[in-house]
Amino acid sequence: MRVSILAVFVLLASWMLAACDGGGAPTATPIAPQDTPQPPPALPSPPAAYLTSADSPRVSLKAGEAITLFPARVLSRTFGRESQYRGFSTPVPTALFKLEFTNNTRRDVTKFTGALYIKDPDGNRLGVYRIEYDKPVKAGGAAVIDYTIFYNVQVRETTFMREAPLQDLKLEYRVQYINYSDGNQQEIEIN
Repeated sequence: MRVSILAVFVLLASWMLAACDGGGAPTATPIAPQDTPQPPPALPSPPAAYLTSADSPRVSLKAGEAITLFPARVLSRTFGRESQYRGFSTPVPTALFKLEFTNNTRRDVTKFTGALYIKDPDGNRLGVYRIEYDKPVKAGGAAVIDYTIFYNVQVRETTFMREAPLQDLKLEYRVQYINYSDGNQQEIEIN
């Protein structure tokens, strides 16, 4: 009987230690001086093709033009572990990015959807993430979004996103759909 009580005690103690070790919400672990927020992006004039098609349901833009509609930057990054990733039962490392998107469309929007391209300083693509925001944003205003990225320490791209200074991450947000406060929707085709 003594062995079984001891075994139960050891088992309970190991469960309690495992429950206290991480998991849950990400905790802030700044990597100074790397986690200085990126500076606000320059706001160039929206492309002429966009400005002249205000009432058109579809606009065709080049990729370089599309990224001027909602310039993006990283405000902060925190790290943690998430256990609900594609059925994994063990914690998976995460990086929680606080992203800011500036509405440079010159119109109030109620929703926007697109693809966020994260690149290294040389322009190599590290990842592409679908971002949708469905709250009102005034013209010239900003939307702040928390976005979790799961990473694998054996994959260069995700490791770079976790460890690189924020200044080295280049963001390009290619908007695909915009819903305006007047009820109109526009699809942005990238050619």
